[in-house]
Amino acid sequence: MSFNDWLERLHPEDRAQASALLSNPALHEDSATSPEFRIRHENGSWEWLEQRNHCLRTQGRITHIVAMCQIISARKLAEASLLRREQEFRTLVENSPDIIARYDLDLRCQFINRSINRYSPIPREEHIGKHIGDKGWPDELVRRFEQEARTLIETREARSFETELFRDNRRYIFESRLFPEFDRNGVLTSILCVDREITSTRQTNRLLTEENAVMEMIANNQPLPDILKQICQMIETQLPHGICSIMRLDDEGTHLKMASGAKLPPDYSAMVDGIAIGPEVGSCGTAAYWKRPIIVDDIATSPLWAKFASKTVGEFGLRACWSIPIFTSEHNLLGTFGIYHKEPRRPTPEELDLAYRSTHLTAIALQSNLHEKQLYKLATQDSLTGLNNRRQFLDLAGREIKRSQRYQQPLTVMMLDLDHFKNINDRYGHDVGDQVIHHFASVLQTVLRASDLAGRLGGEEFAGLLPDTDLADALPVAERLRQQVENSALTINGQAVHYTVSIGLTALQPGDVAIDDLLRRADKLLYQAKDHGRNRVCGGDTFSRALDVENT
Repeated sequence: MSFNDWLERLHPEDRAQASALLSNPALHEDSATSPEFRIRHENGSWEWLEQRNHCLRTQGRITHIVAMCQIISARKLAEASLLRREQEFRTLVENSPDIIARYDLDLRCQFINRSINRYSPIPREEHIGKHIGDKGWPDELVRRFEQEARTLIETREARSFETELFRDNRRYIFESRLFPEFDRNGVLTSILCVDREITSTRQTNRLLTEENAVMEMIANNQPLPDILKQICQMIETQLPHGICSIMRLDDEGTHLKMASGAKLPPDYSAMVDGIAIGPEVGSCGTAAYWKRPIIVDDIATSPLWAKFASKTVGEFGLRACWSIPIFTSEHNLLGTFGIYHKEPRRPTPEELDLAYRSTHLTAIALQSNLHEKQLYKLATQDSLTGLNNRRQFLDLAGREIKRSQRYQQPLTVMMLDLDHFKNINDRYGHDVGDQVIHHFASVLQTVLRASDLAGRLGGEEFAGLLPDTDLADALPVAERLRQQVENSALTINGQAVHYTVSIGLTALQPGDVAIDDLLRRADKLLYQAKDHGRNRVCGGDTFSRALDVENT
């Protein structure tokens, strides 16, 4: 076959190589590598050939080329497939969101993909050849990596662990996996490292766990300060450089009281405790005033902090404060949730979402506490007067009697009843009667001490308990109460309404077992006062030794 015929049958891309062979065949005769060509098959397909050449010479001149060809199509297809897979693998590695790196056994970097650029303080190309400790990573991260790598080298087994990194005021959590790499003889040659960022997953799982713990505390009616402290700790776990505070709106709706903020400087907490809300009162006071989030990234330059910036920055070292108002489900203001930082900075979208989420949880805790207080109030207080209701008075009085008996302290009980109250209802109506009841409760609370107990037992009947008070000291108190009631009057629709009260008193005696024993004696003395003309105080150690204190 002539060379031209042979050339025509070769693939167009391989003809230049064949022509070069013809132009200088001696150069390729004993080459270590054999030429490879694609040649057209009889069926029209292309077949790969590996050609070994031998030159025939006449008088030293090459006259013929003897070519020994071996079909290598299968090998070439395998090589192409391997190359394609390698390219695909390299593409996957280069574009993987994970950080993929290879280290020698001295922990010097041999390869690292471009994902490192998102987290590393040095460019990717500068990682090559550097020891893990020379890359600018935190000491704790380096120590953990070295420890796990040494264990892998000793055991020849893969390792998995978690590491944390802070960069640009952000926290990153990685799941790091180390894999041993061996040569064909089974000798460990290098370590493949795959670092996967799991910040969102790990923080979400941790947040859910901590939120569930808070909800369990709420469900179990744990003390509100403990619940709010747990919420602050939860956020400070998520934001390690953040300092949380929770402030509650007072009953008047004009001031904020510090409810939680254990990591804040105590003197700063004292400074802002009870601060009035307003349009330029820091972050929290302003957020409560406008009822919208207030983000201050630099306290030193913010006009909202002009009155407080010098001490807040200079003395307490606080530079940023993000505050979000806390609302009930009916959008009534409850207080504010604040996050402080010791350097100027704005929140990331993720941090802001976390703050909103925490505010919602705080609202649940505060509302639950309010509902609990309301339920307790309904269960223990008289709705008309605000005094203890019958059940609560009997319960508290019973405890007080036991205390007095244990420490052998005196105690006096009063029974009080408004005189001719039915006539007031009949003449003026029940609305006026309710106002008289409310008025008497106010006078009663004014006369009694904070340590005394007062309760409405029902209708116009009341009871009082004076701890650490004997009968001689209690009688003037009762008389002063009687006089104040007699000398007072309610003006209703331009008309003065007068009323009086009768009072029976008795002191705790050695044979008394329960509050009912004293109430029965006081009740008998009360009716003795009514039998003597009402508007009187009647008291004594026993019914037979009753003492009548006449109105003078």
